[in-house]
Amino acid sequence: MPMMTMPEVKKVQGGTLWSNTYNLFTARVYTPENDLPGQIINLGFKAPCLTVLAEKEWDDDGIIAFAVKSGLAKLAASFDSSVIFISPNSGDWDREDEELYKEFIAETKIGPFYKDGVLIQKNFFRPVPDTYFIRGAIFRVCLYGKGKSADYVARNLLRTVNGQYLWGPGEITPSAACLEGLSVVPAPERDDIAVISVNNSAAVNDALKAKCRYFLQKEKADYEQDWRGFTVRFKRWCGVIEEEPEFDTNGVIEEYGVEEITTSPDDNGRFRGTATHPVGYFAYYNKGLPEKGPLPTVITFHGGGDSALHIAHVSGWWRVAAKYSFLSICVENHMDVTATEAMKLVEKLRAKYPIDMTSLYA
Repeated sequence: MPMMTMPEVKKVQGGTLWSNTYNLFTARVYTPENDLPGQIINLGFKAPCLTVLAEKEWDDDGIIAFAVKSGLAKLAASFDSSVIFISPNSGDWDREDEELYKEFIAETKIGPFYKDGVLIQKNFFRPVPDTYFIRGAIFRVCLYGKGKSADYVARNLLRTVNGQYLWGPGEITPSAACLEGLSVVPAPERDDIAVISVNNSAAVNDALKAKCRYFLQKEKADYEQDWRGFTVRFKRWCGVIEEEPEFDTNGVIEEYGVEEITTSPDDNGRFRGTATHPVGYFAYYNKGLPEKGPLPTVITFHGGGDSALHIAHVSGWWRVAAKYSFLSICVENHMDVTATEAMKLVEKLRAKYPIDMTSLYA
């Protein structure tokens, strides 16, 4: 069952920490401080769901120390995200099966309203209380297991897992797993789960290499760099593993920005009654294209529960912009942006990009 009240959030070294006990597991969520405009630019669609299957019970200091020393805190901060620590209520990973993982995914959601690693789910149509979830992109789950918790993943999760997906029942197979110190030889049933094998035997590595299409073998884990150099590419969308583009190398620019816009009288959203308010956006264009003159421009607006990143990637607008050499601007959280304000945003963007006003589309 989801939390019906906001959990107690503690200010700790370098961020915040909260915990909640569910039916099969206890979650402790560490959210490191960062300087990102997280409530204006929603990076959740690209943020990894960094999930540590704790091999032992840590106190607050132990959780923070591991998150910082491992580099996971730095990685989470770069996406305005969190490091999630999961431990079984039974106290023994050997006793658990896929039901624990399924419950974790069911209690984890992504959306535009969040604070301190807590997703706040609002109902705009009925006057019912808000519900609260662990904030995380379940299509980018990266599991970190060591010893018995790694064995748990090897036994139960290197295969198709079905449960509660984004909009209802669906496939929730993890996209990636980092497995250290396995005592069992895994027999993966799926070849599309990205696996990092750390300090494992030759028999374990041979079994993983024989089946896993995406495999990285390490003697020692480097959590941040292993993610940035390997795991970053993978997301599982509606059951299918997809490799994300590396914009640094494919000649396409992906950049976000925030502009302060005069609030229009018909704005009934979050910024109603303010003089001005920020509007976020993501821009996509081929490297060097703005220097070639006025650009045809397409402005896209996402659905009520989505984000600018979501529409850019799932709807594929960045690919279309790259193929046909135009500028794509994906506006963030359009529910807080009126049509009048959208045009004011365009005027602001004209100072940054050579928008061809005779070829402007929405």
